[in-house]
Amino acid sequence: MVVNEKINGSEEYIIDVGKTKARKINIKVSGKLANGTVVTDKKKFRIKDIPSPVGTLRAEDGNIKTSRRVIENAAIGAIIPDFDFNLHVEVKGFKFKVDEQPPISVTGNRLNSEAKIALEKAKKGSTVTIFDIKTILKRILIID
Repeated sequence: MVVNEKINGSEEYIIDVGKTKARKINIKVSGKLANGTVVTDKKKFRIKDIPSPVGTLRAEDGNIKTSRRVIENAAIGAIIPDFDFNLHVEVKGFKFKVDEQPPISVTGNRLNSEAKIALEKAKKGSTVTIFDIKTILKRILIID
């Protein structure tokens, strides 16, 4: 386990638990008050894995019935449902497939020109699949 330096000069720290198999960790902190008194406290914290993100279109996940224009213009998003913290996940790329056409690799969170062409070839009622979504965790927002 590694404790990194302060985050941007704040009083927040990052603890990298690495590949530890432990599911709980004791953290002990100490500091010196203005009058010279040393104070110490310790707390037990749970270590949880971050679940895999789920892809979204218009903030909806699962099987969505929508129009060609919505798919063409909407950003592909990702969420981590039912997790203890609000996590901001950014989509960096995905694969796009229309019915029997070959899959297309897309960089970013919107359809590229190749994917738009494949979408234009789709008949009404076609199945469009967005899969293998590549994401990065941008930040963790902890709300007290």
